[in-house]
Amino acid sequence: MCTVTPCPGCAFSSLRLETLSPQSDPPETDRMVDWTSPHALNIQADAFQKLNHALAGLYFWEFLTSLDFDWAFLSDKKKLHWPMIPYFLNRYLLLFALITIPEE
Repeated sequence: MCTVTPCPGCAFSSLRLETLSPQSDPPETDRMVDWTSPHALNIQADAFQKLNHALAGLYFWEFLTSLDFDWAFLSDKKKLHWPMIPYFLNRYLLLFALITIPEE
């Protein structure tokens, strides 16, 4: 197993490879993450919030750009067939779910 460590004389310009023997202890940076620590939970919550905002923005854009399709059914320009019922249920339930996800 090889690790990359900076040379003592320079900060970032050159690197040297050190080979670890199988009997040696792993470096201190190879510890497992405590996923229940407050720091890790805050990082996960922040990532979830950013992902949620990005996906909600994409969905709201798609929702607004296809409202004319919904209006065609409401104004009887298109006939409502049975496959459109799950389509509309999923469309509006996802909209309400994205709106009601709590912010922290």
